[in-house]
Amino acid sequence: MLFSNDSDMTYSVQISTEICKKHVGLYIDKKATTTKILQKYASYTKRISQTMLATNQLPATIKTSFSHTITKPKNW
Repeated sequence: MLFSNDSDMTYSVQISTEICKKHVGLYIDKKATTTKILQKYASYTKRISQTMLATNQLPATIKTSFSHTITKPKNW
């Protein structure tokens, strides 16, 4: 699964599908314009809502196994 519509990912998706014979699903925002070149190599494309993205994020603060804390920037 690729949660992006960035055409910079096209070559990676192409390698994954054509050479490695893997299925790659492209998940993009419902309002986004699909990048045609990226969609060409994806196995399928699904549209997702802002609500779905917002409700399926990691917590704002995560403690690692090495006692470090990772904090999501407030503007995210």
